[in-house]
Amino acid sequence: MALGSEESTKTIYVSNETVFSSLLKVNDHCIQLFGDKVRSINEEVVSVRRLDKLLHEIASGFGSKHIFLKMDTQGYDIEVFKGLGNKLKDVIALLSEVSLIPIYEGMPHWTESISIYERAGFGLICFRYLMIQIG
Repeated sequence: MALGSEESTKTIYVSNETVFSSLLKVNDHCIQLFGDKVRSINEEVVSVRRLDKLLHEIASGFGSKHIFLKMDTQGYDIEVFKGLGNKLKDVIALLSEVSLIPIYEGMPHWTESISIYERAGFGLICFRYLMIQIG
């Protein structure tokens, strides 16, 4: 199962190095940076669920709704965030992996991601960074 903005089925691109597996294909820049280990070696069809519906099913019995949402979905965090729907009001903090250099096809630019989170009422408090040699 995967999370997204709508209930559906999608193809997940499974990479040899599984941390790069995603509902989005790696782009040429990612392949240049990390080599063949990021290329898709398999494709699987998975069910995609909205987080608001899933939370209703698995957490409806909890009294206090203070959610810390950690997302690390290889370029798909905004789609997961959009799937919160009315459960957004229960999220008190979130952690999102926002890549400054796009490494997946169709992933949002980092400024777009930050803007979406800010419009939803969240403020940026820190960046974690990983530096790699790109030339």
